[in-house]
Amino acid sequence: MTNEKTKQIIKLLKIVTFAVAIIAWMKMLYEVLQFPGGFGAQAPYCIAGTMLIFGIATGVYKGIEAWERRT
Repeated sequence: MTNEKTKQIIKLLKIVTFAVAIIAWMKMLYEVLQFPGGFGAQAPYCIAGTMLIFGIATGVYKGIEAWERRT
């Protein structure tokens, strides 16, 4: 695979990672806001879900950046 093609793939993967994280976060927020019990019951799930989603997305993004540095 050529270096230019690899750079294009890396750029696309970064965009896809960002889009998937945002879509998953919005879906999680929608589901959490459907929980009964008001803000007190929803907040822990919202915080934990946000940390989990963006923690995974950050790990994937860092992996892509490491690959980018090796090319």
